[in-house]
Amino acid sequence: MKWLEETNIEYDYFINLDSDVLFIKHGFESFIEEVMEGYDCMGAHMQIQHSVHDNPQFYPGVTLWNEWHRWQPFFQTNYFVRYFNPAQVYRRSIVRKILDETDFNQLEQLLAATDTFAMEEMLYATLAMKYGGKCGEYPWNYDESLQYVRTVKPISFDEMKVAKIAPHYYWIHPIKGESFTFMSMLSKQMDHKNRFNQ
Repeated sequence: MKWLEETNIEYDYFINLDSDVLFIKHGFESFIEEVMEGYDCMGAHMQIQHSVHDNPQFYPGVTLWNEWHRWQPFFQTNYFVRYFNPAQVYRRSIVRKILDETDFNQLEQLLAATDTFAMEEMLYATLAMKYGGKCGEYPWNYDESLQYVRTVKPISFDEMKVAKIAPHYYWIHPIKGESFTFMSMLSKQMDHKNRFNQ
């Protein structure tokens, strides 16, 4: 975020991507413009937690609550917001607000000492909401979305084929190692075949 602003690069949205995210069809930019209407940030599997009891099965949240005595003075909130890391989206206006208001010396000290797992899932969204950002969610049914956007078990080819025709799924996660190249090639072949048959 700091680098984008320091280099004066023009952008509308800041989007986190993991190396195991595979885009499977065209139209993501138009989709973002549509679903971000009225929102400053968006992500998958959003949670707002006020205590560890809100979701004791969410391991990253449990690790953050274990260190809340250190993180709470930084956030100055009684909650944190969580997005699944892949494809979190932030408008440039909220990025600038985060950069202007955040104490980066304090943040760097906290990050150097933290044992919180997957802090990136909670850091940006919590700051966005703290600074007045309106946080939205991808327009997915949570249980259904776990078929295409999840943590551990790699997406299968059959799941990828279904995701390509399902509305609102422009990327899937995770696709690991050699499967990434193979699935990307198959996805492009499917697109080419569909264009040819139309």
